[in-house]
Amino acid sequence: MNTEYGVFDGVGVEIEYMIVDQKTLDIQPVADKLIQSVAGGAQWDYEKDGVGWSNEFVLHLVELKTLLPEKSLHQAARMLHNEVGVVNEILSGMGAALMPGAVHPWMNPLTQLHRWPHDCHEIYDTYHRIFDSHQHGYANVQSVHMNLPFDGDEQFGRLCAATRMILPLIPALAAASPFADGKLTGALDFRMIAYMKNSQQVPQVAGDIIPEPVFTIGEYHDKVLAPLYKAIAPFDPEGIMAHEWLNARGAIPRFDRSALEIRVIDVQENPYMDAAVMAAVQAVILAMVEERWIDFDQQKKWASGPLRKILMDTVKKGEDAIITLNEYMEAFGVEAEEPLSASEFWRAIIEDDAVSARIEHEEAELLDLILTEGTL
Repeated sequence: MNTEYGVFDGVGVEIEYMIVDQKTLDIQPVADKLIQSVAGGAQWDYEKDGVGWSNEFVLHLVELKTLLPEKSLHQAARMLHNEVGVVNEILSGMGAALMPGAVHPWMNPLTQLHRWPHDCHEIYDTYHRIFDSHQHGYANVQSVHMNLPFDGDEQFGRLCAATRMILPLIPALAAASPFADGKLTGALDFRMIAYMKNSQQVPQVAGDIIPEPVFTIGEYHDKVLAPLYKAIAPFDPEGIMAHEWLNARGAIPRFDRSALEIRVIDVQENPYMDAAVMAAVQAVILAMVEERWIDFDQQKKWASGPLRKILMDTVKKGEDAIITLNEYMEAFGVEAEEPLSASEFWRAIIEDDAVSARIEHEEAELLDLILTEGTL
């Protein structure tokens, strides 16, 4: 059990970056060489000064992360921004660089995918055998993982309820992947489209993306994880995949570190913009946990269907999605005589003192930029 960090004590941040050729911007599968250059030996993780480097699934990706929850998202952004500079300096010697953004705009996953061949490769090989990783949903999806800690069953339940409520609105701030295969995809958040489709052979893996209305740790194990492990078992007789990280909903509990991991945030152009998006999401979640607008019991009553419909609209249209469900707007204290665009709705939420007071000045300015200029 996590007794050091609770829901109000900070945020853990993970950002996935593509590695590309400095000149052509084509994918460069050199993440292992990058990590080896600093870690040495047979080490495939590197940690220094509160920041870690690691890999996820493919050789052209490096993940930069805070090692502990940070109270200040601006401080977390500063740490990760500095680390981007360190990584780029090393990559320059390989003729490579980091590329932000959630989807490489012209990568071909059929011909350019190189899976990680080192530690944990048996996990990635099993994913490939079951789901075929030659698709954007595995080869070309870079996200920010926002980890909100919880301490005990009560905080877990309240955090899950609050997160379910805000999840559908996140792409209206964070969509950053309109291009794939060298053309416009028709969705501002193509990463989420690809992510939703990457495990269709076993639909229990991602569910409805919106997490089920389950609000205790025991119930989550019984109603979500146990059926998931049962569903994957015929494809995975060795039990390699029967772990909580198989869960691919838009927010997943990581009981191994007592945190709820939000996965619906596209990587922005730099860590400060990532922090701005996370600041808004965190502020709303904490206000919801404190029952600013509706109480815990009312939050728990929301079914997944209406929330998923709003999510699909924001995935496709980003800030221009239209919020028509009055009950949803009222759940955030917003009373409108007519439907609002998602950006108008976000602005109304952020103007609430219970939200704005939690957002640092630097992130507030960047949020205003997103809401004024639109998503990437």
